[in-house]
Amino acid sequence: ASSTEDTLVNSSYDPESRTMGAFGKGRGIGDCGRMGVWVWTGETFALKDEIAMFECMGMSWDIWPSTWKTAS
Repeated sequence: ASSTEDTLVNSSYDPESRTMGAFGKGRGIGDCGRMGVWVWTGETFALKDEIAMFECMGMSWDIWPSTWKTAS
């Protein structure tokens, strides 16, 4: 059985930028959950950016707080 630690939800891959994204919604309307972007390093995917809203408060994902951001 898989767990949330090894499964991406609502995922996508962009071969041009070699990035993968995922949006795990806390509920159907998408006002809570976690959204991340990973980039291929040549050996593995590394987390580039992540935002999260752990409480479902009716806030749009574009104003969620950042939980991870790599230096450019």
